[in-house]
Amino acid sequence: MTSSINHLKAKSHFLMIIFSILISGSFIFGSFIANQIAPSAISAIRFVFAFLILYIIFKSKNKTKSFLFVKFYRYILLGGLIATYFVMMFEGLKTASPIAMSAIMALTPFLTIILEYIFYRKKFKMVIVLALVIGAVGSIWIIFDANFKQILSFEIGRGESLFLIGCSCQAIYTLLIPILNEGETTLEQTSNTMLISAILLILIDFKVITSTAWDEITLDTWLTILYLSFFATAIAFFIIQYARNFLPSTYIMAYYYMVPMWVLIFETIIFGTFFRSAVWLGCFAIIFAFSTIFFEDIKLKFLQRLK
Repeated sequence: MTSSINHLKAKSHFLMIIFSILISGSFIFGSFIANQIAPSAISAIRFVFAFLILYIIFKSKNKTKSFLFVKFYRYILLGGLIATYFVMMFEGLKTASPIAMSAIMALTPFLTIILEYIFYRKKFKMVIVLALVIGAVGSIWIIFDANFKQILSFEIGRGESLFLIGCSCQAIYTLLIPILNEGETTLEQTSNTMLISAILLILIDFKVITSTAWDEITLDTWLTILYLSFFATAIAFFIIQYARNFLPSTYIMAYYYMVPMWVLIFETIIFGTFFRSAVWLGCFAIIFAFSTIFFEDIKLKFLQRLK
């Protein structure tokens, strides 16, 4: 039994690494279209496409079964939390820089620790907390380009506060996934969440979305939107829903620490961007942090024998 659980945990950890890679891609490719379409329009269309993709996959496997609108109030809550996260992110970006927003994201796992204690009375070992601190430091080190002055001058203003509320909603979302699941498969739960998120985002910014010149969007932009829809939304949220069955929310949120590391690596490999050697120290901190979390969580047999 322990071996089986460890296998599922290990699988979830590796899937979350893939998740962090997919999300980092959304930062790189998303920057190409950021100034062409309103952010709310991009989010709405990516959730619509993500739902359609997942629904087609589901129907291809279950031609007769229908899961839509089954105890729908649960998905209003889950979809509402995700929609709120995106709305708060857009609002926050009006007054806060992307760097400041990324730094706020680094605080989220510690917020999740508090929320998990409130929801489940779950306590984490000091070694896990220390690993999270090291991971956060590594992430912030990369985000601020290894610049101490920028780190020390960081302040939380209105935009950062709004995004912190959004991050709190995303953390609560991961906590509620198993609580609100009543036997649905990961595919069913993810599809419903995508549908409600799309509907809410459309309703919230209906005027902006309807005024977007969709017929003037270039092929490259549509391909980017499809990437965001399939990989950074449908697949990414599917991974979160699956991994949450075996990993605590704190670990799920902590994998966002890996995103700056992957962006750094891809920017270097794909675009040939040069980064100072000091910045790469953040990658070593992140790798060390997640190695500690992984081995502490999996409890590999050979490590137990060594003890």
